[in-house]
Amino acid sequence: MVMTKKKKTICREKNGSLMKSFSSLLPNGYYFIIHVYVILVCSNKTSDMNKTCILDCIFSQTRHCFYILDVLCWNDYIYSEEVAEFRFFFIDNTILQDKTLSQLSVLNDYKFVGISRYSCNKDGLRTVYMCEFPDLTKDGMYFSVNTCFRYFIIGILFYHKHATYWKGLTPYVLSWKDQSCCIYYIDTDDG
Repeated sequence: MVMTKKKKTICREKNGSLMKSFSSLLPNGYYFIIHVYVILVCSNKTSDMNKTCILDCIFSQTRHCFYILDVLCWNDYIYSEEVAEFRFFFIDNTILQDKTLSQLSVLNDYKFVGISRYSCNKDGLRTVYMCEFPDLTKDGMYFSVNTCFRYFIIGILFYHKHATYWKGLTPYVLSWKDQSCCIYYIDTDDG
């Protein structure tokens, strides 16, 4: 989870512990210091300083970025009560349209980028399964030969498009991993 409030951006682990605190161009997520002066880039009104942004993300240390999976709150508007289809539309057509979020800068310590989404039909699944996946090089680092994605595939997330956001386990999101779509999978005989 990535959260902003009072000109500060923090990232929390799945268990809730603090992972990082940094500056970002997310709403209310940064301040800029020039010499001795602190310039609050957003409005100085107290009400603006309390506005919140919460994103569900996957962090990539090697790529220095957060991949946005979902939006729970944006500029104090609660999106977790909206259906997944609308939240994804909002991410693609509002958040990701701000190109400054996808670039590193003095005010944006990490990039925020989108992930590929496909319809859950034959064509969508074929696109995911027909892509080539990373190979191991001699030095043990992964080298991507993947032509479809900008990142390594660690599974497929299936979202029920009419479901609202649920904290914790939910029947509306499935994380699928098998040897055809993931470099890390668990093979069991359990069925």
